[in-house]
Amino acid sequence: MITIDRLKELGEEGLIPGPQESEGDFVKRVDTLKKIFSSLKEGEYEPLTCDFQGLGAEPKWIPQSYSNRRLLPWQGAAAWIFNTDDGIQFPMVQLRTGFKRGHFLFYSREEVLRHEAVHAMRLTFNEPRFEEILAYFLSKSRWRRFLGPLFRKPSHALIFISLILLSLALQTTSLFFLNSPFLPYLKIAALLPFADLSVRLLLLIKDQRLIRKALRTLKNLFPNQSDPFPIALRLKDSEIEQLATSSLEELLLYIKGKSLSSIRWQQILAQFS
Repeated sequence: MITIDRLKELGEEGLIPGPQESEGDFVKRVDTLKKIFSSLKEGEYEPLTCDFQGLGAEPKWIPQSYSNRRLLPWQGAAAWIFNTDDGIQFPMVQLRTGFKRGHFLFYSREEVLRHEAVHAMRLTFNEPRFEEILAYFLSKSRWRRFLGPLFRKPSHALIFISLILLSLALQTTSLFFLNSPFLPYLKIAALLPFADLSVRLLLLIKDQRLIRKALRTLKNLFPNQSDPFPIALRLKDSEIEQLATSSLEELLLYIKGKSLSSIRWQQILAQFS
């Protein structure tokens, strides 16, 4: 059985149990990740190194490397996820060589590495609603913090691009339907990209507000913590929403119950209480 002190140590390394992960599976994953890191070629990979302030952890077990290989022209970095033969996932962060100077285009190396560290720490969560909001939260740019998570999945961006192409095609072909009764419908369909963007923006505003409310509640629940954000990194989507909408009494009962059965909550309480 893993001890509370050991759970705290692992939490400070950014090794967090997933919401559905058992104690045995968590210990196995930790051992596997550390073996993989120790087996990597020295000089080709190095420990992820950046300003970890705000994460509540120093996840130096995440390998990083500098290479332009397989990166698309507009990509400055990528986090690659691999699977072992027994299904354990492990991340590797690849940075464009331009980041060796500290910046690439409009991004700093520190910001990109913190962003990828959030995803790596939450690798076993599969909680997409607030994932990108949390990953962009520590950005120094106010606009990136707010608008960065607008497309929270790659498919969202692909849908938006597809709608733009469809809109352009409809506007072009509408010239051939000037006398057609379908012309008004074609014009409405051409507005689909704006409708998609508007819906995503409204949902983002709603979830950004929920995050802010949840952080204020966490501050009340964990008064010894000057920054509640590292705790939010360790929560499920439903828990973040619950923090924003439930009373302190209800939340205290929830946490008390979880502390008896959830290794993740045992780690949170050991590290932040």
